[in-house]
Amino acid sequence: MSEHSGMLEHLLQQQRQLKSRKLFFVLLGGFSLTQIPHAFAENANGKNLYVQRCAVCHGADIKGTGALATKSNPPTPDLTTAAFKKRLNDESPLIS
Repeated sequence: MSEHSGMLEHLLQQQRQLKSRKLFFVLLGGFSLTQIPHAFAENANGKNLYVQRCAVCHGADIKGTGALATKSNPPTPDLTTAAFKKRLNDESPLIS
């Protein structure tokens, strides 16, 4: 193989690698656009957990109106009140 053909093959190989890298980043960018935003996924998961584990007492309106709210002792709290929000903030400032 001559020096020119070796250099030409080397340049062609570099060009193929560059095209592969460009394609990789284009595909990666497209993939990232199709992903659900992390905050949205967390919010949806939180809603699912609430419906599954909390709504039976706290109700869909989070005001302590669920089907089992009257059966709990102490009574199921209304999560929308200022008093509850203050208690939540005082006990766990990272949540609010």
